[in-house]
Amino acid sequence: MTLSHYVPDHVARILIVDDEPLNRRLLEVMLKPEGYQLFTAASGEEALTIVSKQPPDLILLDIMMPGMDGYEVVAEIKGNIATHNIPIIMITALDERNAKMRALLAGAEEYLTKPVDRAELCVRVKNLLRLKDYSDYHDKYSHMLEGEVTARTADLRLERDRAQRYLDTAESILLALDMEGRITLVNRYACSLLGWPCDELIGRDWNSTCIPQRKRSALKTNFHAQTKGEFPLFENLILTKSGDERMIEWRNTLIRNEVGDIVGLLCSGVDVTERYRALQALRIAEERMRFALESAKVGIWDLDHTTGVLQWSEILGSQYGLKPGTFGGTFEEFIDHVHIEDRQSLVDSIEKNTKAGSDFSAHHRTVHPDGTVHWLSSSGKVFLDEHGKPIRAIGISQDVTERHMLEQQFHQAQKLEAIGLLAAGVAHDFNNILGIIIGQSEMLLGKLQPEDPAHHRVEEIRKAGFRASMLTRQLLVFSRKQKTEMWPLDLNHVVKESKKLLERLIGEDISINFELHPANLQIKADPGQVEQVIMNLAINARDAMPNGGKLDIATTEFVNSNGNHPLGLSVGNFAQLKISDTGEGMSAEVVARIFEPFFSTKKDMGTGLGLATVYGIVKEHNGIIEVQSEPGKGTSFIMYWPVILAPSHPDKRSEVQEKRLVGTETILLVEDEPAFRMLISDVLEERGFNILRADNGVAALELAEIFESPIHLLITDVIMPQMNGASLAEKIKIKRPDIRVLFISGYTDDILTKHGSRMEGLPLLMKPFTPSDLARTVRDVLDVFKEHADLETPLPR
Repeated sequence: MTLSHYVPDHVARILIVDDEPLNRRLLEVMLKPEGYQLFTAASGEEALTIVSKQPPDLILLDIMMPGMDGYEVVAEIKGNIATHNIPIIMITALDERNAKMRALLAGAEEYLTKPVDRAELCVRVKNLLRLKDYSDYHDKYSHMLEGEVTARTADLRLERDRAQRYLDTAESILLALDMEGRITLVNRYACSLLGWPCDELIGRDWNSTCIPQRKRSALKTNFHAQTKGEFPLFENLILTKSGDERMIEWRNTLIRNEVGDIVGLLCSGVDVTERYRALQALRIAEERMRFALESAKVGIWDLDHTTGVLQWSEILGSQYGLKPGTFGGTFEEFIDHVHIEDRQSLVDSIEKNTKAGSDFSAHHRTVHPDGTVHWLSSSGKVFLDEHGKPIRAIGISQDVTERHMLEQQFHQAQKLEAIGLLAAGVAHDFNNILGIIIGQSEMLLGKLQPEDPAHHRVEEIRKAGFRASMLTRQLLVFSRKQKTEMWPLDLNHVVKESKKLLERLIGEDISINFELHPANLQIKADPGQVEQVIMNLAINARDAMPNGGKLDIATTEFVNSNGNHPLGLSVGNFAQLKISDTGEGMSAEVVARIFEPFFSTKKDMGTGLGLATVYGIVKEHNGIIEVQSEPGKGTSFIMYWPVILAPSHPDKRSEVQEKRLVGTETILLVEDEPAFRMLISDVLEERGFNILRADNGVAALELAEIFESPIHLLITDVIMPQMNGASLAEKIKIKRPDIRVLFISGYTDDILTKHGSRMEGLPLLMKPFTPSDLARTVRDVLDVFKEHADLETPLPR
């Protein structure tokens, strides 16, 4: 025998022991390419029979088997001196530390967990066979030496040197330690890896020389445990001379002297640094991925189509309102947690994409145990086998409830804007008609005596016109196209002023309680529109209490100091107006739609514009409105208006003093609606004014060109065909710079700004208006002209 070129004298024989034929066949397929001679046994008893007749070179042994299990088989083989040196690799599906330790303590050299990686299996088998070959050789060699020890002392030294060279050829770390942990034997491969000359390593303390300092204390304790036969297989870091750290997997064997006392430890190690670093990188990547998914609140799911098992991450479980560990892990249970209205469409979508093997996405709702509805967005990928059958599907899920609500609000805003444009157009055209009705009826009333039977009928026509004008006002407020006149006022004063009207409006079966803040609450608002808010909400409360009840109207000051408010209030002080009733209340679904235009809970009784108008007014005043309601518990509307630091302004309407509304000035009237043009002309001519009439801007320019006398005032509609009123005013002022301008319109007072006119800021009279309003406004504009006749009038900018 030559140590340096030792070759085993036979093909390695491997015994595979497993009660499952498929498992035995799988291991045979993995090992057959390596050229081994393979045997199989279906039980522990059969395996022992084979071992007793023809001992194999290595055994692959399953643990869980009927009859004699793997632990008993190991004990029998290792307890027999004839077979104790046969290496055993235990293979099992049990992936737990106790099972592993029990197998190793029973005497098994290796432990693998199913499913077995072929590359790892082949490496471990090859290493154990190599070590067994070495062990067998040393056994044979030891027996030979025992017979020749006396005669061949010199040969023994030679063989020892050859043995060292044999160890040096091994591609594994081989070293021996004495009971103090000093190195007594080391092969060249170990020296090359550690970066030390072999002669410098012999005699050194292994722990202090080749172990990182932070690990030395734990490894010293571990070494003493190993010298007692514990932990024969483990991993730890070693330190090279250059300071590099390597991860080594060790297999240790006790060294005994001739009397059987333990005198050291023989260690065989494999460098697994790259595997260790790969696992570290994988763990870091998984931690990063987990952090990213948790931060983004993304849930993960994994469906095994072969077993039907569906796995969920904890985040995904929380999206369905489930506590950790309570999901049953089946597709059917998942569907049970989907909103009942979304189940069938979701199942159909999943089945369609699963058959096609295509990526898919879906949106559906789920109801949490507390009754809240959440919207979830899922996407997934389906994997098919070579036959086109689905084998697996993976995907992610996100709770998009907040995004869904924002989209709904956006769509609602678009709908409101569209309806608002329509409402404004209708109101504008209707205001022309109402202006004629109100104006003509008022003029007719001036000619009738109160005792005239027709007087009452005309008065009713006039009242109906005013009621209709209130409806158009609601439309314009809702569409934010109503002229708003805001000035500083005390909210408490407006509420007090509405008290008498409310008492007449609400009725005796409903008690009204006012609770006002003791100090003034100064806000910038249009008093008429604030009154309209109170009236609309009071009427709604009355309708919600058909059998009587209680209406509370309260004001107070609300201070938002940190900006953290569910309604999004900014930091500052707010005047709070709260109107509450004890009526029927509303469901959450109704509350969600309460401010939609034309949405009404009064069936055939309401237009659906009341609360939409309230919402429009509050928003126009930079305020916020909140609704609190439950069925059977009444309703509260809470409004927040920004408080200003300014003295309150008296109602402008009370300041207007009646004047002599007559004159002799010349007025150019431009209005494309014939009946309305004739009404204005009649009203002003009755009061002595000289009226020039035109039905469009082009005709008005021609009339202004040929009229030789002064024209004191231009009254023009803003929106007209061919030429709008602003353009007309600009052109006329080029030739007649002293002419005064009064615009009339059914739109807002910012209509000039929207048309980019230099006439912005000039007087604007909103339709419909009464003859008295028209005469008063005309007189005011002309009087201002007279007061400043000696000054040059520049074009407004």
